[in-house]
Amino acid sequence: MLLCQGFSLVLKSHGTEFEGLYYNCEDLGTRLLFAWVSLGFQGLVLTGILLFWLVVKVYVPRAGWTAFGITFAFLLSSSLLS
Repeated sequence: MLLCQGFSLVLKSHGTEFEGLYYNCEDLGTRLLFAWVSLGFQGLVLTGILLFWLVVKVYVPRAGWTAFGITFAFLLSSSLLS
């Protein structure tokens, strides 16, 4: 989660530069690289949330398992749809 937050701050400070690079680039490879990096970071965030729910599960089992299942279902569906 800390890694994703750090990259999020970098994107906030340099977001307009990256956006300009993305939209002005005609190279398909560069656009695909941006898309894959974005999907990777989103996967890292969802995996971090899954680990958080595993910790919650120890203290409140029903709520932890329920939230873990819902988050896992969204992670799986987002992986299959991309």
